[in-house]
Amino acid sequence: MIKEIKERILQLFRNTSSLQVEDRGSFTSEYEVATDLNLTAIFANKLATLAVCDSGITVNGNNKRSMVLQDAVSKLWAQSKKLTSRVIGTGGVVVIPYVVQGKLYFDIVSQDRININAHLGDEIYSATILADIAVINKQNYYRWMDYDLVENTLVVRCTATYNGNVIPLASVEKWANIPAETVIKNVKQLPFAFIKSPIDNRKQSNLYGVPITYGTKNLQGQIQESLKQINEEFQDKKAVIFMDDRLIPKDEQGDRKPKNKLIRLVKGSGDNKNSLIDIFDPSIRDSSYYNHLQHLFELFEKAVGTSAGILTEQSVGNASLTATEVKRGSYDTFAIVNDIRKTLEKGMSDFCYACDVLVNYYNTCTQGEYALMFCWSDTLVENATEQWKHLLQAHEIGVASKTEIRQYMHGNETLQETKSVLEQIQNERSVDKT
Repeated sequence: MIKEIKERILQLFRNTSSLQVEDRGSFTSEYEVATDLNLTAIFANKLATLAVCDSGITVNGNNKRSMVLQDAVSKLWAQSKKLTSRVIGTGGVVVIPYVVQGKLYFDIVSQDRININAHLGDEIYSATILADIAVINKQNYYRWMDYDLVENTLVVRCTATYNGNVIPLASVEKWANIPAETVIKNVKQLPFAFIKSPIDNRKQSNLYGVPITYGTKNLQGQIQESLKQINEEFQDKKAVIFMDDRLIPKDEQGDRKPKNKLIRLVKGSGDNKNSLIDIFDPSIRDSSYYNHLQHLFELFEKAVGTSAGILTEQSVGNASLTATEVKRGSYDTFAIVNDIRKTLEKGMSDFCYACDVLVNYYNTCTQGEYALMFCWSDTLVENATEQWKHLLQAHEIGVASKTEIRQYMHGNETLQETKSVLEQIQNERSVDKT
């Protein structure tokens, strides 16, 4: 599938290098490998957990538009762990919102399905996305979306192809009602979110992202080889019992077959001085192999740029470490997580803006102001007890509100819900006093 998509992109875009497409395709295919130890997936899943666990996003605005956007953002954030893992593991994803019967939906596609045609810095002004693939009678049909933004006017063209040739959209039943061209005025950016991994691709051009383990292929090979050697060592050093065949009774066919797999028969010599049983049980050189593997794990963490604790055990020392000491011990990982969160903030903001553009175009609800609020967890650098103590102290000296404390306790509540609950609690207390 990846090879076929690559060929289609190269046919449509002559200015796209084969190496660019091949790299992005290999990032995705390597991340999706599930038949072997996948170090990229391990790091991506771990860092995604640290980045989004116990965190949330709220769309504030106190109007119908903000409620509609909150619903769309909440549905996307419900997949935040998977979304973040794929961003880190494949180099980037594209989140494409769309409207069906007045409701907002979205698709998440890997970055090997987007081609950037024109840009200024990080701002994309023209792009083509492979939006959908339909399989009919074992044949692949492709639907492409061309986005062009010129002087705040967005033009979206939809094209279908089969076997490298452009065909009518109606050739595929589910695409028949999709307009071939849509024009939207007063648009500041393309209506999708291209969320890229924050990892440096070590190239002058930074259009596309790279996975968290980019540039470590040789080291990954050494780790795989070390694991293979350990497995071979255990297989080769299994205990074996050499037994004189005269000690095994014959079966009905007259053969002597041991029931235990550890037993190996040797033909009796008839010399009573020779031992009838000999045990071969060599020692396993596990310490040397595991020391080497541990060294490779430590080197791999340094190559990726994280602190110890992903492939190796993190030394926690004193269990009562302060937040500063904990942060210092895991600072490299914290720095990467912080970069990931900045990437997610931009991606979620772009997604929210894209949804806002579509809602305006289809006029599904009244316009209204909105603002995104991100609440990131501090559990990576501070334990819950210490953080709770800091919040109470901040409230006592008047630099934190009850609303902030309530939202720390119930991170899934919106700001409006929190204020409503606090007001209800206050009213109940007033009634109790009377």
